[in-house]
Amino acid sequence: MLPGLPPLVHLETVTLGSDTSAVTLPASGTIAGHANFPAGSKHVVCIWQTRSTTATTSDQGTNVTVNGDTGAKYDLQRLDGAGSSPAAFSEQGTTSWSNLAAHTGDNQDAGFFSPTSLLIPHAFGTDNFTGAISVNGIGEQRTRFGMGQWEDTAAITSVTITPSSDNWKAGSTFSLYVVDEEYLVSSGEQIITGSAAAFSDVSVPSQVGDISIISYLRSSSTGVNEALMIDLNADANNANYSRQYLYGAASSAAAGNDTTDRQIGGTMATGADANHFSPALTTVNAFNYGANDPHVLALGGNRSVSVSDGIAIIGSVRRNNVEAVTSVNLTANTSPNTWEIGSGMWVYAVPKILLQRQEIGAGGATSVTFTLGDLTIPTTVKHLRLNYYARSDRSYTATNLDIKLNSSAADFDRQDVTGSASSPSAAQAADNLIGEIPADSATANEFGGGTILFADYSSTSKHKHLLNLSGHTGSNVLTSRSMRWAQTAAIATIVLKDTYDTGAKFLQGSIFELEGIGDILGWSGTVMGIDDPGKVMGVEKANIGKVMGVESS
Repeated sequence: MLPGLPPLVHLETVTLGSDTSAVTLPASGTIAGHANFPAGSKHVVCIWQTRSTTATTSDQGTNVTVNGDTGAKYDLQRLDGAGSSPAAFSEQGTTSWSNLAAHTGDNQDAGFFSPTSLLIPHAFGTDNFTGAISVNGIGEQRTRFGMGQWEDTAAITSVTITPSSDNWKAGSTFSLYVVDEEYLVSSGEQIITGSAAAFSDVSVPSQVGDISIISYLRSSSTGVNEALMIDLNADANNANYSRQYLYGAASSAAAGNDTTDRQIGGTMATGADANHFSPALTTVNAFNYGANDPHVLALGGNRSVSVSDGIAIIGSVRRNNVEAVTSVNLTANTSPNTWEIGSGMWVYAVPKILLQRQEIGAGGATSVTFTLGDLTIPTTVKHLRLNYYARSDRSYTATNLDIKLNSSAADFDRQDVTGSASSPSAAQAADNLIGEIPADSATANEFGGGTILFADYSSTSKHKHLLNLSGHTGSNVLTSRSMRWAQTAAIATIVLKDTYDTGAKFLQGSIFELEGIGDILGWSGTVMGIDDPGKVMGVEKANIGKVMGVESS
């Protein structure tokens, strides 16, 4: 799952009962015309878990089109990790986002299905071309991050997902969502109109959780590309930040770091072809904690048909200040530091006390356990996401996180692509290493951020796929990871601990949050004794405030 997305509103899910050549979401009609479509929705998300009927164990390509359009309008930049090789790929003017994602063939283990998530920001705008971001994993075979552009100004009405050969295998699932606008903060939507301008700082509420920023940008600078910067609490001083980044540019994978820079990614600028804008998704982890340095993870890039390359970039940024984040902004790096007409930024406050939140207190903890049977999980929840903001007391600069599912550390395999300082790398391993965090010798107050998706966690017929993104500047490490647990059992317990069984502990202030992602129409929770009510006495959650003295939650 794409990290840092706000909660989603489910529109529909297609589960294949027989082998099928292609799947279109929605199955009929248009996205905006869907019966479950909330008025005012802005961004589309698709999540699928697939395998094809192709008789091979090798990974296969997944092609994506929108609006039924198979014209030569699709541009793409990818970043991959497979085996020990980081790789990148670029294409222009093709008839689909070809190989935007990948999936396993039918000679793989039974139960092996590959997860993908796709975000289309500003999906219903009609002034400029459409951008998209995807995250995909094929167990221990491949991890893939993609950034695409569709050279058309039409609003998105449908998304079609097709295997590069043969058919989708029965049991594959495809879900369509929109971002839940209930979580948009006050003044959190800014779209540049009239003339080029800068965004204003967006004040964020004081609450537990993360900040999620979805953006669609084109800088007013004169080049083809522009650096995308983040300002926390109106602080634009690069000396107060550090960063690590990993990217694919044309056919080259690369990495870099900087101890005095707040750049989180890149965007198009006025030197690019008209109508080309850059999508991005940015997360500020544990923004209101106020005891340790805030951490930022970002996904984005740019793609213009007039240049021979593009960039798909993952960024990790730390602000060297423990104060709580009270405002955020995205800025262009180069004068005039303004955004072109049509650029947009949407800021969401994402509460994460959805299933369970664990904050480590004084004395630390050797492990963190989530026991799903002890939690109230709506039956509509299909996927889980575990967000962490953590640091170990191990006497190194950094350490690794191990995961156990159902008390087992066996039957795990993974594929990573990593940026460490200026070196990109990839690795394949048969172990349960799921993430990286700073340790006790790192810079004071530095905590690392990461997120783990558990796709189809309750299935008893599919192997469990985990997608992880984690980063920190303590050892300048940023990793995208795909992991497979080769078991069909439903996940009952999740345990995280330091990789090294030496009594190492998570330090005070480490935070672990488990949330559900599911087929939820309306909103969840219990109000007036009603589970998952959608509406209470005809009042939507977004407008409820209090009903008969009961607070919405």
